[in-house]
Amino acid sequence: MGDTEDCRIWRYDKCGVFTVKSRYWVGRNLCAEQCQSSSNDMKDWWKKMWKIEIPLKIKIFIWKACFDWIPTRGNLGRRGINCDETYQICGKSRESTLHALWECSKLKYARVWWLPSGKFYKTYFNSVFDLLGFYSKLLTKGEIELFCIIIWKVWCTRNDWMHNRKQFDMNEVV
Repeated sequence: MGDTEDCRIWRYDKCGVFTVKSRYWVGRNLCAEQCQSSSNDMKDWWKKMWKIEIPLKIKIFIWKACFDWIPTRGNLGRRGINCDETYQICGKSRESTLHALWECSKLKYARVWWLPSGKFYKTYFNSVFDLLGFYSKLLTKGEIELFCIIIWKVWCTRNDWMHNRKQFDMNEVV
């Protein structure tokens, strides 16, 4: 073919030379491409969520829960507020948004009661957004509406227990 030796060429640079700067731009462009497709899915999901027929205060609560903005003890601790981060209702785990609204063993009755038979999956989620995204693909519009209302009611019941020392009663939630 020829008498020239093989050499390394970085195809993402005009001169063929690898630099940290050129690698940064390659990585940034790849992330932008991946975020674009998931961003479109996320936009579609949020459009669907904002159109469901539930009170606006519950929609706003769901939005805050999806972004982990509700004041759980775990979130308060993460923001520098000195408090015991244990979920006081079960006393077993750190109070994350997902734990307080879904994972806590004290919520088992609510999960079993409202989820249509055959649609409960022992799946582990990273966030409330993942939880709602998963179930929004399986449930009807009416079932998603009920799901959001129950999650909001779980939070209200938790707050009554925490601030007013009312009994944490799952019968009241469902």
